[in-house]
Parts: sequence; structure tokens; C-alpha cells
Amino acid sequence: MADIGENLKKARKAAGIRQEDAANKVGMLRVTLSSIESGKRKVSTDELVKFASLYKVDPDVLLEYSADNDEATKRRLSKYLQLITMQEKFLHLSDGDKQEVLDIIDIKLKKRKG
Repeated sequence: MADIGENLKKARKAAGIRQEDAANKVGMLRVTLSSIESGKRKVSTDELVKFASLYKVDPDVLLEYSADNDEATKRRLSKYLQLITMQEKFLHLSDGDKQEVLDIIDIKLKKRKG
């Protein structure tokens, strides 16, 4: 049975990303990622979501063969990844477009309350 570290390594290689580049993009040292991939260190939920986003896979793919993760954890991670993806898209908008999106959200929230 594969563990999360092995799944991270497989996903990284499938994405064609070097270990050092992946570590840098999620804000850790290469040796730390190496420890995670080899099972010597556990990966945090936040790190797992960052890796899933970087490798463009659903967190379920990284958790798929891990016996210690339940369905609630998988759902929570999946929702978190969706939020991260929305945030990344939002950051690429112009300031005017960002304000427009925020205005639309405010309108929708006011309709819900009313």
C-alpha cells in the first residue's frame, strides 16, 4: 500500500517537476521534501494542498492509498484546494476586475440575507 510520500513523489514526477523546484514553490527546503517523499516526515494539510495545486491533481489522488485518511479529511482538503484555486485566479485579475467580483459577492450575500 502506497503512502502519501510515495504518492507525492509519483505526482511530482508525473508533473515533470524537479524535487528542488517543487520544494521552492511550496516554501520548503529540498531536504524537507525528500524526507516527506521517503516517509521520514509527515506532510501537513496546508503543504498537501499546495502540492496538489502545484501538481494540478486533486488532493484525493495524493491521499488515495493512505489508510489513515478518512472521507471527511478528503472532502475538507478538496474544498480547501478549490479555495486556493479561486484565490490564484482572483490574484491575476486587474484591480478593477477584483473590485467588480467583490461587488458581485456583496450583492449575492445581501440577497441571501434578504
